[in-house]
Amino acid sequence: MQIIYAPPKKIIYISEIRPILEEKLGIKLILHEDYIEIKSQDASNEYLCVDVIKAITYGYDYKKAVKLISPEYDMKVINLKDFISNEKTLHRQIGRLIGLKGAVKRNIERDADVSIIIKDYKIIILGLRPDVDVAVQGLLKLISGAKHSTVYRYIIERKRSEYSRDYG
Repeated sequence: MQIIYAPPKKIIYISEIRPILEEKLGIKLILHEDYIEIKSQDASNEYLCVDVIKAITYGYDYKKAVKLISPEYDMKVINLKDFISNEKTLHRQIGRLIGLKGAVKRNIERDADVSIIIKDYKIIILGLRPDVDVAVQGLLKLISGAKHSTVYRYIIERKRSEYSRDYG
C-alpha cells in the first residue's frame, strides 16, 4: 500500500479519473480529504500510480501524467532550493528559467521535446526518458549560470546526436 498526500482540489480531479487509473493499473484508490491510499497486488503498479498522481499534483493534466505508465516516459524534479539559498537569487533564477513571457521555458520545451512546469521553486520535467535527461542537463547548466544561447545549442546538439545515433 502507498499513501500520497495531495491538495483537496487535486483529489477531486483524481476522483473523476479514478476508474480509468484503477482499470489501467489494476489498483484500488481510496480517496480521503488530503491523501490517497493506493492498493494493489503488484507493488510496481502502485509506484506507477504514485508517479501519475504526483504529476497531477504538480499541475499536469491526466493525458500527460498517464504517459508515466509507459517505461519510455519519465518525470524529474529539480528543486531550486538545493542549488540556491538566497531568496532574492531564487526569484532572479526563476525569471531566467521562465524568460520574458515564458520564452525560455517554451524554447527548452520545444528543443528538448518535453513538458516543463515551474512551481514552488521546483522545475518538473515530463517526457521521454532521453529527452528528460537532455532537458535536465540543459536546465542545470542554466541554473549554473550558462548563457541561454549556450543551453539551447547544447540541447539541440544532444538531440541531433541522439537522433543520428537512433536513425543513422
